[in-house]
Amino acid sequence: HGGAPISCVRFGARSALALSAGWEGSVRVWQVDGWQLCAELQAHECCCADAAFSPDATRIATAGRDGHCTLWTAHTAAASSGWRWQLAVRLQGHPHLTRCIAFSDDGHWLASGYEDGHVFIWGIGPHTPHASELNRSQL
Repeated sequence: HGGAPISCVRFGARSALALSAGWEGSVRVWQVDGWQLCAELQAHECCCADAAFSPDATRIATAGRDGHCTLWTAHTAAASSGWRWQLAVRLQGHPHLTRCIAFSDDGHWLASGYEDGHVFIWGIGPHTPHASELNRSQL
């Protein structure tokens, strides 16, 4: 991350992959066996506050201090080149700073928490993502 502070680190399913998110806005994906860098995803204009793997480790969600969340999808390539990650969608649900993000256990839902106490629950099925907003009084 070029010397920038690290905001989070996470392991993927079966610990084959790991990720690190940095204050400069990027997420780095690492192959745990040998700790080789697989990909660097420029997820946000500024700090990437949190990142998470989906339960099957084929998607990565990020939460940025720019108020956006991003969802990345992995595509397997030839064995020599490993995984390729592609931006699937940029989610904009709330104008405040995004602090945290998490997948549901089945991988069909994504929750993002915001600095002002709101939480968005995103349905991330095969169609366009949709959101439900919960405010501080509902939590």
